Amino acid sequence: MGKFMKRLMVLSLAVLMLLSFAACGDDGSGSGSSGGGSSYNYNYVSPYVTMVKDAKHSTYGITYGRAFDSFFSNPKWEYFKSTTGEHVVEFTGGFSYYDKPADAKIQFVLDLADGTFTAHHLSIDGEAQSRLMLASMIQKVFESY
Repeated sequence: MGKFMKRLMVLSLAVLMLLSFAACGDDGSGSGSSGGGSSYNYNYVSPYVTMVKDAKHSTYGITYGRAFDSFFSNPKWEYFKSTTGEHVVEFTGGFSYYDKPADAKIQFVLDLADGTFTAHHLSIDGEAQSRLMLASMIQKVFESY
């Protein structure tokens, strides 16, 4: 990816964040959903999650969102900032593992300066897996689409 495209992606992400935060902000009226508190947008999707979901895999040409949401049952995407300050998008979903239902957790660490991310962690039913298993899982997800 060229330097221009990386900068464009980072700028686009910043604009999306600003627009998302503005849309979710309290208007100061105190007319929240119940009891007069602040209102919340429960349909809010983090621009960091969007960054990962909308990215196309370089080999398969399919977005992570389409492939993961198709392969796993009950797919869920969340963003958080780790205790070490890393921006993390976490995916969880169900799948069949040795013909039995299992839950996967895959974490992507974002590099906002470059506008990229790296698959960093995989756990299956709460048990951490190797980098080789992580790479194999991602390959399986895209090949199955």
